[in-house]
Amino acid sequence: MQLIYFEKSRRFAKWLIAISVFSFILFLIFFGVSNAKELLRDNIMNDSLGILLTLSFLLTAIFCLLLGIALFIISSDAKDEITVMENRIKEQLKLS
Repeated sequence: MQLIYFEKSRRFAKWLIAISVFSFILFLIFFGVSNAKELLRDNIMNDSLGILLTLSFLLTAIFCLLLGIALFIISSDAKDEITVMENRIKEQLKLS
């Protein structure tokens, strides 16, 4: 039995993790370029767009990473569970 849906889920989880890494790299770049250090240190907000972009890339990275890991774990568990159920059905059919 082909478990194509779980392979698609795993591939999507890998894409989410890749997007997370890309967003984290962009977060590091925008953190270095924008004045986010001033906001953290002195609470002065001169470059609001840069700070907004910095925080949005950080939140996107965290969200995509957590979602990708959760999806990967769920697809692995579901694939294992279906394999166990498939083996039980085969054993029941052999006994009958």
